[in-house]
Amino acid sequence: MIQILRHQDIPKGLDPMGENIAFNETSFKVWVPSHTGVVLGNSQKPEIELNLNQIQENQIPVYKRKGGGGTVLLSPDGLCYAVKFKKSKDLAIHDYFEMGTSILQNVLFKHFGIESSMRGISDLAVDDRKILGCSLYLPKTFALFYASILVKDESKNIEKYLAHPSREPDYRKGRSHSDFITSLDQLIEVKNNLQQSILSLITEEINSEWKDSLSSDFLSKL
Repeated sequence: MIQILRHQDIPKGLDPMGENIAFNETSFKVWVPSHTGVVLGNSQKPEIELNLNQIQENQIPVYKRKGGGGTVLLSPDGLCYAVKFKKSKDLAIHDYFEMGTSILQNVLFKHFGIESSMRGISDLAVDDRKILGCSLYLPKTFALFYASILVKDESKNIEKYLAHPSREPDYRKGRSHSDFITSLDQLIEVKNNLQQSILSLITEEINSEWKDSLSSDFLSKL
């Protein structure tokens, strides 16, 4: 039997899913995961989405986020960002996904000449290969967008720990994890300090282009 950790179960000072910003005035966070773990969408079941034998054998922690979406693998070879957007009655769920994914989309095009597009509900893909997965949590006063980016090739570990998803976007067409995803180090020639470079560029993009759209509202309790 595996233990599934939600925000309230995680020791104080740790924030593997980036959900702490929902409970303070911080508007965004960009970070490198400190350890390998898997994160389930709020309504997902581990026995369906995970290869439980491998999870248990390798003692991989399993988290469940407040937002929906699919299961992702987080690792120190990846990169994540979480952003609190102001809520507006003029914005639909798709708009928040578009706002959040455009942060990496702009970084890739402006600095590396790489074109990407939203595919499925909210994936960011280069051609037909997924590069970013995301989720959305919508309390009353803000929209919390989370994203995980594949910086280095993690396809072996994703195949190892994640089952084929119970739901998939049309453009996946039944492909395995390895055939469906790509990583930044497969797209960008400059490899030196790639992870830190992307982290800095995402931070710069949010500060320069999205400052007026960010929210400092927060939840006072779970």
